[in-house]
Amino acid sequence: FEQISSENHGLTIALDELRRKFDIDKQNLLTELDNLRRAKDALEQEKRLHDQELRQLRDRTRVSSDELKNAHDKVRILEQQFEQQLNQNKILTDELHHSKLETSNLQRSLN
Repeated sequence: FEQISSENHGLTIALDELRRKFDIDKQNLLTELDNLRRAKDALEQEKRLHDQELRQLRDRTRVSSDELKNAHDKVRILEQQFEQQLNQNKILTDELHHSKLETSNLQRSLN
């Protein structure tokens, strides 16, 4: 009976030791799980922030692209206007030269 009692006591101690070890392991796993959840939340928050920044960058790029297209259109219009002015100036210069020639011819004929 003493041997059974002694074995029972030994088994009880071993069982208590296993329970304590299991509780420690369980607590460590719960702590690790909590840490992983926090890390996951932080990564998700960072991803949301990154996605938001990416959307803002795309919006700014789209606006800049539109502004660049508008600027190119304005430059093209200004180039066309400049070309028209050059043509008008050439015509006026030719007319002036022609008028000067006519004036010179008229003055010669009057003299």
